[in-house]
Amino acid sequence: MFSSAILPTVALALLTSCQLACAKPINPAHRQDQSAGSVTATLIGAAGAQYTVAIAMDESVHLTNNALSISHIETTGGPCDFFGVDGAVVSIPAAGGQDVGPPQTIVAAACGPRPAE
Repeated sequence: MFSSAILPTVALALLTSCQLACAKPINPAHRQDQSAGSVTATLIGAAGAQYTVAIAMDESVHLTNNALSISHIETTGGPCDFFGVDGAVVSIPAAGGQDVGPPQTIVAAACGPRPAE
C-alpha cells in the first residue's frame, strides 16, 4: 500500500490535519486542572538554546508553537510522547531524558497515562 519510508510523513500530516480540523478553543481552566497534574518538559537545541513547556497529563495533544530544532528532551514525569516535524516520535516513559535523532522541530506533545495493553 504505502512504502514504510513515507508512513511517518503521512502520520504527521494526519496529526497536523486533525489538530487544525478537530481543534477546539483551549479552556484555560482545563489546562490548569491540578487534578490531572502536569509535566514540565525542557526541549534542548544546539549551542544551549532551549525552551520549557508545561504539558497537562490529560492525554491531549498540545502544540509547542516553537520552531527551534531540538536534539534532546528532559521531563519531570511521564509518560509523554513528542512529535517531530520530520516524523520522529520520542517516547519518555517517566522522568528523565531522551535524545531526538535526527534533531528537528518538535511540533506537539501529549502526556498522560496509557491504556493497559
